[in-house]
Amino acid sequence: MRCTTIMPARLAANPPEVRCGSRVSAFAGGSPRSWHMPCFLAGRGFHLLFILGFLSIVLAALFSFPIRLFARFGIGRGGGVLLTLLLVGVVVAGLGFATVPQVTEQGKQIREQLPRALDSIQQWFSHARHSVALEKITGDGKGAADQAVKQGVSEAMSGIGSKLLPAAFGVGEALLTGIFLLVLAAFLAYAPDTYREGVRMLLPRRFEAQFDEGWNRVGSGLRRWVGGIVVSMSIMGALTALGLAVVGIPGWYTLALFTFFGTFVPYLGAIASAIPGLAMALAQGPQKFIFTAIVYLGVHITEGYIVEPFVMRRTVELPPALLLFWQAFMGTIFGVPGIVIATPLLVVVKRIIKYYYVELRLGRGLHNQKGGKS
Repeated sequence: MRCTTIMPARLAANPPEVRCGSRVSAFAGGSPRSWHMPCFLAGRGFHLLFILGFLSIVLAALFSFPIRLFARFGIGRGGGVLLTLLLVGVVVAGLGFATVPQVTEQGKQIREQLPRALDSIQQWFSHARHSVALEKITGDGKGAADQAVKQGVSEAMSGIGSKLLPAAFGVGEALLTGIFLLVLAAFLAYAPDTYREGVRMLLPRRFEAQFDEGWNRVGSGLRRWVGGIVVSMSIMGALTALGLAVVGIPGWYTLALFTFFGTFVPYLGAIASAIPGLAMALAQGPQKFIFTAIVYLGVHITEGYIVEPFVMRRTVELPPALLLFWQAFMGTIFGVPGIVIATPLLVVVKRIIKYYYVELRLGRGLHNQKGGKS
């Protein structure tokens, strides 16, 4: 005889797990779906905190160079941090005063060149109308094409005003973020041992020696990379400014700044920083475009065959395929900010894996010098 259990109709209609979930949801103030948005916002907040925190560590590594230089003249660490912040403020203000007139003048030149570009397009259509192939495709649609071009340009110009206010808010947010990064990096650079000891206290005593060695290796590798990338950025920016000035591209100073900051992101940043300069050259004619392309090509060849072997590989060697894959991985998780921090983060991850897993766990590479190139 089979024994069966009869569930009351009230329990069958409302099982315990459902009732429990309903109580939890009611206690939380909504349905389970109402948790999606808070979790999404919390995830985005974690992404932002992680990116800002790591960027502040990179800035602190950059600040360590002038702080050590000031220490050679008998200036304490606190005074060195203040002088470094003052130096950063002077450099940023100088770049701002030098760049704003260039950007304003470049905007005026673009507004002046738009009607000329429109006339050039109309002339191109008038000459191309005599082509049999074009007439087969467009027929008598030259006037419609000209009208479409005019309408597109006018709509683009009218849309600029509506984007000024969001752009202003974006600039203000960027300034506040920059100030926050500078302050946080200053605190990290002022007392780095405080934060190291705070993490060290959480570990058992038998792991303290390994932690100190790993901390020193990661710090040394990050400082080496920061020093090398600053040299590389300076060389690339200077070469781009010189080449574009010789070619006669308006706004060459601003375009060189794009190359300077784009060099911070290997490979992808170099490509992205060349697009504005090529676009400006294309508006002035095919000859300027060809010369500008030669300038950017020469600059990047110089980076690949001179700057990369003699500067970056003496600091931290990163295989190109690994770096591109890591950039794609970080971009998938964090977006564009993830691509920005991908390279220095890879330096840190590589040093950690090499010491704690390859050397300590597998027992390989123990003959290498401590803090050497990796």
